[in-house]
Amino acid sequence: YWFGPDPNALDPEELTDYELGATYTWPTGSVKANLYLLDFDNAIVWAGGLDNNGLPITANGATTTHQGAELELTWTPRPRWGGRLSLSTIDATFDDFQQFDFDGNFVDYSGNAVAGVPEVLASLELTGGWGPVDGLVSIRHVGEFFLDNSEDERKNPELRDDPDTIHKVNEAFTTVDLGLKIDLGPAAAGLIGAGQAVVDLRVNNVFDEFYTTFGYVWGPEPTWIPAATRSTYVGVTLDW
Repeated sequence: YWFGPDPNALDPEELTDYELGATYTWPTGSVKANLYLLDFDNAIVWAGGLDNNGLPITANGATTTHQGAELELTWTPRPRWGGRLSLSTIDATFDDFQQFDFDGNFVDYSGNAVAGVPEVLASLELTGGWGPVDGLVSIRHVGEFFLDNSEDERKNPELRDDPDTIHKVNEAFTTVDLGLKIDLGPAAAGLIGAGQAVVDLRVNNVFDEFYTTFGYVWGPEPTWIPAATRSTYVGVTLDW
């Protein structure tokens, strides 16, 4: 992990991976499903806080199990029109992990959820085009996850249930993005000697949701890093 001006090397982790998957296709789409079980030894896990470059501090030494399911469905009923749905669930748990906290106290995280791993990830993309215009609607959902390996003080229920406790959880969030591409046609492109000119318009976080995508615990209280609110991007792509 990195702490201070000089990096401290990590040891390789060991992984045993069990997976079972299937794919089914038809003329206008496909569906893929997968079940997995990952056993890590000497796993590289989040140790809490950020280093002097703003990157998460990690450490070796954990034994963890990650198990879950993945599903992907695509559908294209006609050219330029279609959709893609992706869904994954994960249960990531420490089988064995102990460390010393910043005060030198021994802490046992065995049985807790691994920090920074969302329970659910889902996305839906819908595309459509007519004439010179192609549109995209993108919906993304990220489930809640814990900010440190204590699983929000699972083994300290008195602290966890205290009304004044600030919970070490990043709440689930859902965002909607829109995209539009407009081909200006050969006449407009020809004005500047280009073969093609395309305007790209994007609106991210359409509903201007306030949410956080990351956080960490460094000291007595957790810190969250907020995501951008609604933003708009306009670009032009020229091909010669």
